[in-house]
Amino acid sequence: MEQLMMSIEQRGAFFYAYIFQRFGIIAAQARAGFAVNRNHDGWASCNADEVFAAALKAAKEALESADKTYRDINALALSVERGAALVWDAKTGVPVCDLALPDCSRARSLCRDLSNKEGFGYKVRECCGTVIDHRFSAPKLAWILENVPDARQCAERGELLFGSMDSWLIWNFTGGKTHACDCSNAAYTMLYDIYKRQWDADLLTALKIPEQMLPDVKLSSADFGETISEYFGGPVKIACAAGNENNALFGQTCYDLGKARVSYGSTCDVIVHTGLSPVISTSNIMTTFAYGIAGINKYALHAPHWLDMCTDDESNLAACEKMAYRVYKIVRLAEKDTGCPVQMLHADGDAAYGADSDALLQLQADLLQIPVCRPAVKEVSALGSVYIAGVFTGFFKGRDDVVPYWKAEKIFDPAVSPPERDALVERLAKA
Repeated sequence: MEQLMMSIEQRGAFFYAYIFQRFGIIAAQARAGFAVNRNHDGWASCNADEVFAAALKAAKEALESADKTYRDINALALSVERGAALVWDAKTGVPVCDLALPDCSRARSLCRDLSNKEGFGYKVRECCGTVIDHRFSAPKLAWILENVPDARQCAERGELLFGSMDSWLIWNFTGGKTHACDCSNAAYTMLYDIYKRQWDADLLTALKIPEQMLPDVKLSSADFGETISEYFGGPVKIACAAGNENNALFGQTCYDLGKARVSYGSTCDVIVHTGLSPVISTSNIMTTFAYGIAGINKYALHAPHWLDMCTDDESNLAACEKMAYRVYKIVRLAEKDTGCPVQMLHADGDAAYGADSDALLQLQADLLQIPVCRPAVKEVSALGSVYIAGVFTGFFKGRDDVVPYWKAEKIFDPAVSPPERDALVERLAKA
């Protein structure tokens, strides 16, 4: 009997479930959404029970579409947007409020206060590798404890649990048996010391967060428990629970120092693999985990689109030129930080497959003077998650066993000379 892998990926207000064959071929897929509530103050939240119901619905429909059962699934992998925050009752599983989504700005004023606190920004940078920002989970958690009636008192008595999207899904799928997250999600809380690999006591004290409510931190490739039988008719092992960008890095086979991946959409995110050691950026790029697999943590420099690292000189560029020029500058900054040149850029995201995608990727190759490749499988986050899960379960022998399955749909080589590239950069800088 052929064994398959299942991935549940969250993108915005939707969950996408994929059933993958060994060679990265999608055998079936399904989608289910949940409602998002937004107000004029920038708050963004959703009903946590509806969130899990959507994830479960997508997974069940994908299994039914493939005409498969739990017996056919080697493992389940989760891929989520990082930075959400939820607090729920440790016994009943009832949330104390709605789930705050990554872009929810309810903690913006708290972050301003923290930024004005002497030495706090330095502490966050030195421990977490990032900046103070409301898009991370910890400020939202601190807001919940401060503003939801009785939340702080209950948390201090050990009655409440905290988690991001991944922890909430794991807790529900396992029937409350597993309260955990992976290193990539922990790194996006603004509470986790990525060097010592532990929750930072000083940050917890400063934000008045009881450590007992935090999830256990595992590698991205790990045993996150089994789904309870009522969901799929029998247990399915959960063997990966990482952030979308991290899974995509693995799905693009960016395994070593100098490998880089960019996601093009309405904005662009860049993540550069830095190997076994974290690199402190001098350019305000976020230091974080790439992923944790086979007992080893790998690190990366991550440049999410909202980080203020490129100047306003790009604001008047046309859309494709603006994205390509921004990525060019970020890659150059990352290369300066790591001391290692990027030799190939792996590209994905909607704009990498759209009407102007060939022009965009060719321009990117010309600017960087390196090949830019677009993968054959567009769903790289989901693909990476099942690769990571499969390495843990033995579905794949190791990361190198995955490489032959990765295929490029098209590779764009530089089409201009270095002097012509220099003239192009100068023109874009002045535009």
